[in-house]
Amino acid sequence: IRPGPEIGRAVLALAEDPDAAVRLQLAFTLGERPASPEVTAALVALLEEGNPFLEAAVFSSALPHFEGLVKAVSSEGGDLDGMDDPRRQLAAMALSRNDPASFARLVASWTETVPGALRLLDLLEARGMSPDDLESPELAGAFVARVDAARGTLEDEAKPTEVRIEAAHLLVRLDGNREEALAFLAGRLTPASPPEEIARSLEGLRSSAADEVPGLLLEAWPGLSPAARRGVLDVFLARPSWTGRLLAAIESGTIPARDIDPTLRLQLTKHPSRGHRETAARLFAANAESTRAEIVARYRPALAGNGDPAKGKAIFQKACLACHRRGETAGGEIGPDLAAVSDHPAEKLLTNILDPNLDIQPGYHAYHCELKTGEQLFGLIAGETASGITFKLVDGSSRTLLRTDIAQLRSAGVSLMPEGLEATVTVEEMADLLAFLRDGNKPG
Repeated sequence: IRPGPEIGRAVLALAEDPDAAVRLQLAFTLGERPASPEVTAALVALLEEGNPFLEAAVFSSALPHFEGLVKAVSSEGGDLDGMDDPRRQLAAMALSRNDPASFARLVASWTETVPGALRLLDLLEARGMSPDDLESPELAGAFVARVDAARGTLEDEAKPTEVRIEAAHLLVRLDGNREEALAFLAGRLTPASPPEEIARSLEGLRSSAADEVPGLLLEAWPGLSPAARRGVLDVFLARPSWTGRLLAAIESGTIPARDIDPTLRLQLTKHPSRGHRETAARLFAANAESTRAEIVARYRPALAGNGDPAKGKAIFQKACLACHRRGETAGGEIGPDLAAVSDHPAEKLLTNILDPNLDIQPGYHAYHCELKTGEQLFGLIAGETASGITFKLVDGSSRTLLRTDIAQLRSAGVSLMPEGLEATVTVEEMADLLAFLRDGNKPG
């Protein structure tokens, strides 16, 4: 027996049900309903919530309602106008359906700005395509016009530097425009440039995938601050060929091995490339201890219980703050809030600090992620949906990745917390740090 219109209307009304589980089930169920403006409106209402789980469920039901959703997302002033993630997912579906008209309609507005043009490039490159593959003459022409405008901006020295850097981000991704953009971005890597300019320039160099990037980074290295150098090292790790150049620079002494902090050493010694892993292990072997158990044994005097929590807070800020917070003591959020460990035995804390791979807590396993663009990421899986994952990087930032953009995801088999803290914390300082972490009466 086919359900009557009253039941159909009652089902669609569940898009406003206060129970999130009901709305989630509705999103899955609507994929079985015939296409209609009413069903499209219900799907759009669910998308408007901005909930990633609902969004994944909606897109699992999207194919029968594709045309209606395209219209809702791409209509100027529509309910979803300006929401780029639904637009991107539908655009990817349009490419899979070989539907150039819908694709052009969805992404046409992206060509109006440089960030939009970059989103279009990302979408194409993730599928092995380029702007030359655009089948819509109007879309292709609009993209060329945006590139021409970016070239004019880059050449105009009267424009603000941040605007020229944004233009270079686009040009550096395109043959025929890359050389000038690379030179401009590399020219910002100087002590005279503000940190935000250096960071944005490094982002542009990283996105270029150009063979010239390692040479430009090594040329700039001597004049950079420690913070800027850390950003440069992150760029070297973005692509296997660039990582090889970094290891060669460490071996030659151009970049001293002592400048590579424990987190970066972890990335290098656990690199997906066997050659890179072996080279890194050899380069860092001179500073390596024989076993973690021996190191823990050497630090056992710190368990005597005579540490100073006030001094320990300073050690925490020096050695742990990049990845952890502790109650009111602000810090990074890569690892757990250490306020929760105040009741742990001191011996357990000592072992976890010096041998982090002995007992890896769920959610803190490190992963290598290779995107189809060739970019390499290293970090934690912070969340998952049917269509994508949230990847937390070692600098504390997060990237939301579509599963269709991922070439390979592989566990590194280790904790994201690196070994090697003993290189910067003495036995006496460890006693103070343990006292601070176990001082339950003073969480900050």
